[in-house]
This record gives sequence, structure tokens and C-alpha cells, in this order.
Amino acid sequence: MCGFLAQLLAYAVWAMQGGSVGVIVQALFIALLSALIQLVLAILRPGTLGLGDVTCTLLVGLAVGSQGFFPFAFWWLIMGLFGCCCLAWAHWRGADSIAYAPVIVSSGFIATVLHG
Repeated sequence: MCGFLAQLLAYAVWAMQGGSVGVIVQALFIALLSALIQLVLAILRPGTLGLGDVTCTLLVGLAVGSQGFFPFAFWWLIMGLFGCCCLAWAHWRGADSIAYAPVIVSSGFIATVLHG
């Protein structure tokens, strides 16, 4: 949560120096929407996603959300595809679960870089 607040503070300072307040509102909306989606998924399937994954989604959602709605949708597409690939790889190795935080972060990075 501290990382989220620090990132939000950085956006606020940027906005005060001439940036757009609309970007902050958009990023905050997308971050909260992303975290809410992950929270609902975690509640629907207990044991698959944890609150750490929800928090990670909140942080990455704030970064991706500052880029707009297309990178947000692209991020979720990449996250789904990459997550399925990682789950298939884990199943092939005989494992039954994966760490989702690396998938969330790397997908957000890819969506942001490819958009930029």
C-alpha cells in the first residue's frame, strides 16, 4: 500500500508542475478497477490469487492506467495469455500453481513499453 501511495504522490507532484489532473484520475480509476477485478477473482476461487496479487495489480494498474485505456486492455490480454502459458508450463513440470506477481508485473511492463 505504501508503494501505491508513493506512486500516487509522484503523480500529484507531476500534475502540480503542469501535468494533467485527468491522467491521475484515469490512472486511479484503472488501478482501482484492476484491483477490484482481481479481488473478485480471488474471492470466487479461494487459494488461487492472494491479497498480494491484488496489491500488485493495484500498483501496476496505477502505472499502466496512466498510459490510457488501450494499454489497460492490452495489459489484461497479455496477462491472460502469459498466465495461461505459465500455468501450462507449471502443469508440464508437475506443479499445480504459479506465482502470479511476475506475470502481472511483466505484462504491465510489456503493455507500457509497447504502447510508448
